[in-house]
Amino acid sequence: MKTSCGSDSFLISFLVFAFVATPLRAETLVSVPTTPGTGITVRFATPLTQMPHFGFLPVRAIIENLSANDGTWDLQFQLGNSGAAAPLTLVTRHNLAVPAGQTREMWLYLPVARAGFAANGGSPGPRTSIVKTPMGTKISRVVPPAAGRGLPTSVVVDINETTGDLITQNLSFTGAVISTATTRPPPGNSVSYTVDAFGSVTTRYRPNVGAFRVDVITNAGGRIARSVRTPPLAKITVTPTPTGMRISRVFANLRSVTEEVDFDTITGVVKTSRIMADGAVFVTNSKSLPATPGSETIYTINPTDGTYSTQTRQTSNSTAPAKMSVTVSSTAAGSPSGVPSAPAPTGNPIMTTAVAEISGPGLSGLARVPLPNSSAGNPMRPFAVSAALESDFRAALASQVAGAPNLAAVIVA
Repeated sequence: MKTSCGSDSFLISFLVFAFVATPLRAETLVSVPTTPGTGITVRFATPLTQMPHFGFLPVRAIIENLSANDGTWDLQFQLGNSGAAAPLTLVTRHNLAVPAGQTREMWLYLPVARAGFAANGGSPGPRTSIVKTPMGTKISRVVPPAAGRGLPTSVVVDINETTGDLITQNLSFTGAVISTATTRPPPGNSVSYTVDAFGSVTTRYRPNVGAFRVDVITNAGGRIARSVRTPPLAKITVTPTPTGMRISRVFANLRSVTEEVDFDTITGVVKTSRIMADGAVFVTNSKSLPATPGSETIYTINPTDGTYSTQTRQTSNSTAPAKMSVTVSSTAAGSPSGVPSAPAPTGNPIMTTAVAEISGPGLSGLARVPLPNSSAGNPMRPFAVSAALESDFRAALASQVAGAPNLAAVIVA
């Protein structure tokens, strides 16, 4: 293990400890149904009974080919989350060739977090999402599986606030389009779309009075918000203060509201306030820096949308007072002036489901089998192991996973 950087060693030790916290046993075997009489046996094995909290999911693919012919099997693994409005899917694929009369196996470590995704404390993503798009409004919601079995699907509704078109797509767990339907207002009619808190859309047509109109109405807490064609964008400013940094977001609505987030690096307090048009100030949230000796909490501000991410790390001095630092991320290169670049994705949603797909000789089409999932009380927290730490991580983890080969020799999917 590296000793030149104390934080690297601490991180690797933490990752190995977290992995060991995941329930282990000798091996969990999942058999794939094959065509009788073909001499083909396909199994997947993992030393885990639940999804890991981070990093990689160890999987061993085992194919026994007792037929008279050589064969090649296509393996695909999909990892996603059943609790998000738009299921995120990480897909990896490999081929495994097995000569006639022989057995072959392949160890894989499937990534359960994608590079660029930051942990967000493990909070699951919203089951319903209503966001504005350049063309209008998008509503995404999850449809849970019947009786809690199988994989969830999702419904994505796009409302074009220029033409009035409403496009509904039903998506599978993997994101594949199952069906698409488009409706548009009859000639000579304007349209109002009312979206409730669960993402359901009610349509009402009315004869044009003057110009053609498309209104989108949201229902928040049982109260109907005013109809809008395109919402005004918030004005974002990030300015230094004598004690740290401040984010200001001005919302032009029925009356102007300014939201301010103050980062006080002296006291270690992050305070969120709303300033109304009449000058009234409401403190909506206030949180203090964790007082763990030797820790540093880093807040990174996205200047395009005024959001921020939080990262806490242990410094080399374990007795030093806890401290806070604030940085401002740069916008994406080539982003047009005045147009916000897309914010960096976070570790939301928490991926809790893994599915193995396999096709080849002895199988009737594409076979799909679920791999061990996380329990409700043990959600997987995405954490991507950096390339710089990967070799040390593997070496440290190899001794903890019974039956696994040297991780330096396995394939990282």
